[in-house]
Amino acid sequence: MKSFKSIFLLAILSISIFFISSITSSCKKENKAPEIAILEPSNNDTITISSDPELHVEFTVSDDDALHYLAVKIKGASTTYFADTTTSVHDLKSYNYHEHYTFTGITALTPVTVEISAEDHEEATTTKNIQVYVRP
Repeated sequence: MKSFKSIFLLAILSISIFFISSITSSCKKENKAPEIAILEPSNNDTITISSDPELHVEFTVSDDDALHYLAVKIKGASTTYFADTTTSVHDLKSYNYHEHYTFTGITALTPVTVEISAEDHEEATTTKNIQVYVRP
């Protein structure tokens, strides 16, 4: 009789633990990394600075919870940076970015990478790179 009570109690305890763990795991939300939707520039665009001296960078970044950090870097060959900016997006769920960048010192067709990085409060990060070409 004593062993039947022990088995019965053990079964009730096991079922209770199973239900509690399934309830708490279903309440946990999966953290998605921020989403970046780029409007400009398009990959492999060519900008001729003698006719239009600006590179237009336009995108929307969003996160289900909240954004923490946003950076835009415009890089040339090796370690040349034409721009390295951060934007205050702390606690926003969505942010529309639209900036114009000008170039100096371009004397030949130059490959340039636009790198966009966004991070949320859970440290999930999304980075997108767009390759463009700048012509004098």
